[in-house]
Amino acid sequence: MAFHATCVRAHELHTRLTQIGYTTKMKKTYTPAFKAQVVQELLKETKTITQLAAEQSVHPNVLREWKVTVLKGMAGLFEKGDSLEALRAAYDQQLEDRYAQIGRLTTQVAWLKKIWSRP
Repeated sequence: MAFHATCVRAHELHTRLTQIGYTTKMKKTYTPAFKAQVVQELLKETKTITQLAAEQSVHPNVLREWKVTVLKGMAGLFEKGDSLEALRAAYDQQLEDRYAQIGRLTTQVAWLKKIWSRP
């Protein structure tokens, strides 16, 4: 009976670890959704980093890294419109350059055909 209880506990632990994105590799990996959820909890400041780390089975230093990453990247969320416009302008410029190059090459090919077709 004790063996069965141990197996059930092991299965429950495995299920929980799978839910939080833990893999069987040596290094733990977490899903982006899990990271976002944990950082949201961290930003609420209802629990300390240590408490949250213990609850989620994540090292406190890892939580600090996630929090810093989120705080550094927040400004980028608001710059998206500017970067989209810059990307569009760069794309349009590239397209224009390519069409100009096609035009030059077409002219060169026509000229070469004309020269080589002479008897």
